[in-house]
Amino acid sequence: MKLVKRLLIIFSLFVLVVSGLAGVGYWRLKVDPEWYHPVATDPEASRLAANRADQKVVETLNWAASAQAAETRRRLGSTRPADSASVKTISFSEEELNAFFAKWRTQNHWDDHYSAYLDDPMISLQDGRIVFAGRLKEFPSVVSMHYEPVLTADGQLNIRLVRVLGGRLPMPRGILDRPLGKLETAARARLPKFQKGSRIGSDGAGNADALKAASLMMLLDTLDQSPADASLFLPIEDKRGLPVRITAVTIADKTLSLDVRVMTDTESARLMERLHGKSDQAVAKGE
Repeated sequence: MKLVKRLLIIFSLFVLVVSGLAGVGYWRLKVDPEWYHPVATDPEASRLAANRADQKVVETLNWAASAQAAETRRRLGSTRPADSASVKTISFSEEELNAFFAKWRTQNHWDDHYSAYLDDPMISLQDGRIVFAGRLKEFPSVVSMHYEPVLTADGQLNIRLVRVLGGRLPMPRGILDRPLGKLETAARARLPKFQKGSRIGSDGAGNADALKAASLMMLLDTLDQSPADASLFLPIEDKRGLPVRITAVTIADKTLSLDVRVMTDTESARLMERLHGKSDQAVAKGE
C-alpha cells in the first residue's frame, strides 16, 4: 500500500512538472518577442528615418555614377586619376530599414505579394543576424526567421537560416514548410514573366522587371538555402535600379553595413544573363 501511495505521489509530481513546463512553453509561444514592434509608434520619426535611408541611397547612387565614369575613363586609356573610391560602405539602422521598407512597400504595392501569407512584417537587426518577423496566417503567434548573411569564397551571398522562433519559443524549421512552400510556388510562377521583360539600359540601370526578377531569384535561393548572386539594385526613378556588387556584409549595433562596388561590363552582362534564366554554370561557360 505504501508503495502505491509513493508511486501516486511521484506521478502527481511528474504531472505538475509537465503541466508547468507546458504552461511556460505555451506562454513563450503566445508572447511576442521583446524586439517585435511592427507599427511605428512615432510616425514623424518613421518619416525622418525613411528620408535618411533615401538620402543614403541617393549618396550611393551619386558615388556609383562617379565610379562608373572613372571606370569608363580607365577603359579608354585616360591618364586622369579616378576621383571616387572603388568601394563604398552604406549603412542602415534597424529603424531606417523598417521605415524604408514601409515606404517602398506602399508605393510599389508589395503587400499584394505577401498579404495572403503574412501580416505585420518587420526587420530586426541582431549581432551577425537579420531577422524577418511577422504574423503568419496559419500560425497562432509571431514567427521570426533568423538569418546569417555571409559571403562565400567565390563571392556569392549565402543567407543561412539558423533559427526559427514562434513567439519566444524555438521551433522546428518544418513549421514553415507549408507557408514557405506556398510562397515559393507563387514566386516561381511569377518569375518567368519578369525574366522575359528584364532589361539593363545603356546607363547601366535595370528596369522594373529586372528588379523584380532579381528580388524573386534571391528569395528563391534563400528559401532553397543556396548561395545567391551578390548583386543589389539601388532604386532610382521610374521604378528602375542601378546594380552594384556586394563585397562585405556586417550586422552590429542594430546596424546593417554593406560594402559595395560598381559592376564591370562583364559582371553586368553576366547579371543580365542570369536574370534571363541562365544558370551560373552556363554563364561561366559563355553559353
